[in-house]
Amino acid sequence: MTYLRTAILAIAILFPAAARAVDDNCGYGPNDWCTTEKDGACGRHKDTLSCMKDPACKGMQYRGESVVACNWDGNGYAGNCPTVGCLDRN
Repeated sequence: MTYLRTAILAIAILFPAAARAVDDNCGYGPNDWCTTEKDGACGRHKDTLSCMKDPACKGMQYRGESVVACNWDGNGYAGNCPTVGCLDRN
């Protein structure tokens, strides 16, 4: 559990806009979708595919536990872990 807290703290420090954009408790469930229109233009996307198609957006990475390490690309998407929201790139 300490590792998870450290990882969350690191995310909040390295990506403050992403940490503020969504509820702190969202993103730990594989079926979560954490962003809405109030989170900016990319928040209007309601699924990973529509987020991926918008060049101004990037995915919000799943923050929950996984049996295997997630292979995230630079855009917030992984073939083996869920994307849980859509964020503005800037």
